[in-house]
Amino acid sequence: MYRVALIEDHDDTREMLTILLSDNYQVDAFNSGTSFLETLATTTFDIALMDIRLPDVDGVDLLQRSRAIQPNLQVVACTGLSGPVIHNTLLESGFTATLIKPTDFEELIQLMESLLPGDNARQFAA
Repeated sequence: MYRVALIEDHDDTREMLTILLSDNYQVDAFNSGTSFLETLATTTFDIALMDIRLPDVDGVDLLQRSRAIQPNLQVVACTGLSGPVIHNTLLESGFTATLIKPTDFEELIQLMESLLPGDNARQFAA
């Protein structure tokens, strides 16, 4: 089972995504960048879903610090900001992909499956 780090400071969003993803992925949820980095030092993740506006650390800084620990980590920037300039800026900063909040669950699953290695065909409840 793939392991997903969910870094989101809004309780409702974090809890909803954890519930939706936990049937098919091992989800470790974090409410701060600091707590994520502490765990990342001893735990390997396949994907990180990262809110880019956390109260304790900037998303780009957290991305860079995460990649210093785990260079091949797939990191998806989750943001309420939209538009091609934001998207391109985040990708140029090193994020693997971007996801606009509020999150469409089907879009999230398709994105995650496209980033995971091997045969990712899974069945998800609608």
